[in-house]
Amino acid sequence: MSASRVFVARLVGCGVFDPAGDKVGKVIDVLLAYRNTGSPKATGLLVEISGRRRVFVPIARITSIAN
Repeated sequence: MSASRVFVARLVGCGVFDPAGDKVGKVIDVLLAYRNTGSPKATGLLVEISGRRRVFVPIARITSIAN
């Protein structure tokens, strides 16, 4: 199933999992790139790991978004 829209506010606080299904962190923010035409494009997620460390995950590395 493919979604054409994702509401950013619903992603914040969601868990982030590795390929084995283990939770590695949670979404802190979504980074967007503004374009001259059309809607902004998501470039990646800011993910908090271990309660302190924040890392950028490029959108190309995201395999799925589910609730």
